[in-house]
Amino acid sequence: MNVSGEKATLVIRILISLVLSFLAIVSGLKDIGSIGVPDTWLRDFLILLSISSVSSLGLAAVKRTSVILLLLSVRGVTVLLMGLPFGEQLSTEFILITALISDITFSLKMKPAIAFLSGVLPLCLISQMDLNVYYSQAGVPSEISFFAYGLWAVVYSIFGLYIGSLRSRLDLISNESDHRKSVIEELIGANRGYLEYATAVELETSEKERKRIITELHDVVGQSFTNILAITDMAEKQPPDTEELEDLFSVIRSQARYGLDETRAVLYKLHTFQPIVATGLRELNRLITVFTKSTHLKVDVNWANLPWDLGQEYNSTVFNIIRESLVNSFRHGKATRISIHFRVESGELFVDIVDNGRGTKSIKKGIGLSSMEERVAGLKGEIHFQSRENEFSVHVRLPLPEHS
Repeated sequence: MNVSGEKATLVIRILISLVLSFLAIVSGLKDIGSIGVPDTWLRDFLILLSISSVSSLGLAAVKRTSVILLLLSVRGVTVLLMGLPFGEQLSTEFILITALISDITFSLKMKPAIAFLSGVLPLCLISQMDLNVYYSQAGVPSEISFFAYGLWAVVYSIFGLYIGSLRSRLDLISNESDHRKSVIEELIGANRGYLEYATAVELETSEKERKRIITELHDVVGQSFTNILAITDMAEKQPPDTEELEDLFSVIRSQARYGLDETRAVLYKLHTFQPIVATGLRELNRLITVFTKSTHLKVDVNWANLPWDLGQEYNSTVFNIIRESLVNSFRHGKATRISIHFRVESGELFVDIVDNGRGTKSIKKGIGLSSMEERVAGLKGEIHFQSRENEFSVHVRLPLPEHS
């Protein structure tokens, strides 16, 4: 169970305990005058009721099973002792047994609660016998009253156990929901980490390939011209004869031809080289990363089930909507935190962008907002702008093409 649920349960338990204790005092004071017990019984009754109430409140605060069983035992003993002198007067005992059953079913799980009730309920029924209390017979209730008392104890116990089982199911559902939420958050975090890693690797690969081509061009051209320079320098120092000169020109020509051919080949590679350009999620992720580093704003992104690539037209539209919204939040809204949520549902893309900026009473659509509307309308989608104090939001719905 989450924190708010636990607090609500705790408050309900305390209220029930206080209300039943108050009703027990009122009923007990009313019935004490009609039973034949010494005046000191009023003092004893209030002491026992105080111990019992403190035990009940303690049950709402402890977690250890051993302490819970101890407090329930104290609670049960005090309830039995308080109820003995009332004899025929069962109104107070109805309240006391209700309080005891409530504590048992609230504090224990199903099987321990059944076991504890199996021991306590018979004792409560036995206590209705004509016992000697304070040296006088307490008397016994009528058969109808006794039957009503026993029936109420059984029925309320079943009701309490049923409520306890519902609480256990709700706890289980809540825990499963919290677990699913944590798993989803971990997957989203892992997906974003992978996205950043994939983008970095692809861009790094692109940069490495570009550098490799430049290095190859440098090596080919450098080698060819170095060889030509070395040959001409040697010829200048030692002028060759006619036959050697022809061989020299032949070598220079071959080196120049080799350099030209290799240079053309490298330039062709450079011309046909296509650097990896981030698209879809990669492009959006890079945009948000750069924006965050530049502005130091906190941007929370939930990618959910957004496809890696929506197609050029949709990629461009979503990219521009996000970019324009980020700029508006920073420049006009003076926001410090922005939340972006994507989800694809029933063939439609939903984008929700919410910031904690100062907002505005009336939205004036300038070039930026109007451009966003035109882009969305071009894809037969819808876009809505909402503003209130300390919040501005953009909500987009785009029907996706079938292949997305």
